[in-house]
Amino acid sequence: MNDADLRSIAARSLGCCAVTVQSLRDAKANLDAFNEDGMTPANEAARNGHSGVLKLLYNAGANLDTPNILGWTLGHVSVLQFLYDSKADLDTPNENGVTPASVAAQNGHVGSLKLLRDAQVNLETVSNSGFTPALIAALNGHVSVLQLLGDAQVILDVKGINGFTAAHCSAQNGHVSTERTPVIA
Repeated sequence: MNDADLRSIAARSLGCCAVTVQSLRDAKANLDAFNEDGMTPANEAARNGHSGVLKLLYNAGANLDTPNILGWTLGHVSVLQFLYDSKADLDTPNENGVTPASVAAQNGHVGSLKLLRDAQVNLETVSNSGFTPALIAALNGHVSVLQLLGDAQVILDVKGINGFTAAHCSAQNGHVSTERTPVIA
């Protein structure tokens, strides 16, 4: 069995059981191998909310500091909590400059943002395309995210791409309720 076969098996069986991860480790499989989508087995576990499998991969030697892992937590607070507890770098952007805070803001995951805030990550990082978590939350109408960011002293009227502020983004997309969110100067 070659390394590509083992990566394929790992990607398909992450949600199954600890025995699979241990078997792959014992077979000297590369637990940090990337698939054609740029995802490692740990990325796949994080994306699907398998914090137990992520822990097994970590204990077997998998790297948790690959940038994509953070972007793929997708609101799975238990996964993010495990990454935090494991001292993973929660501020690492992916190749597009997108951070876990940006992904949480985009998807309205207040629980994930609270954990990131408490971990003291930068909640104002600007992506390569010029968007901050506040701009992304406003674009998507996530009032509770904007309130959390404002409470965390994030500057909500910072200008992003084309000089847009969070208020511009919410107005452009018809999110009336986000326009009433207080702007911290």
